[in-house]
Amino acid sequence: DPNSALGQTITADEIERQRALTLYNIALQDSKDAMTATPPRFAPAIERAHEAGIVIDNNQRFFSDSEANALKSAASSQEQIATAGKTAFDTAEQERVASLAKQNEAQLAEKRTMEKRQRVDALMRDAQRFADTQQYQEAADTLRQIRIIDPTNSSAKLMLSLVNDRISYRQYEQVVKDSARENVRGRIQDAEEIV
Repeated sequence: DPNSALGQTITADEIERQRALTLYNIALQDSKDAMTATPPRFAPAIERAHEAGIVIDNNQRFFSDSEANALKSAASSQEQIATAGKTAFDTAEQERVASLAKQNEAQLAEKRTMEKRQRVDALMRDAQRFADTQQYQEAADTLRQIRIIDPTNSSAKLMLSLVNDRISYRQYEQVVKDSARENVRGRIQDAEEIV
């Protein structure tokens, strides 16, 4: 009899059971929906699957042991699937980020190489211009800058060697001129003393 105390208890228990099943099904469906969202929302999927299991744990008296175990097993399975999905997604995301970082580093290295090459080319033009106008010391200084920027630049090394030779030759010419001038002065003094 539904109006008896026992009947009312059974009805109340059935209502609580249906409420628990509804909460369980909603939580499990929310978990599945979160998994299929774009992008997947793994944290809510894991949380809602866990909540589905808690609903069964908190309302175990309304279910038989086998039914409660089956419902908890399904919730646990959904939670494991969501956790595995999150792990796989996180791993893929880390790999994607690492790949992007590597690409960015490669692009940055290429940019630096290009800038270095452009800087060296500009300095080589300046050094050549200095050498062409016989400004050998400026040319040598510019070529040394190139050697600092790019120690393997063989053109700068060769040109620096040639420019240093020109500087040495100029110094030698100056020494010869100064020596000749001193000889002439010495002869003039000697001639004046004789006269």
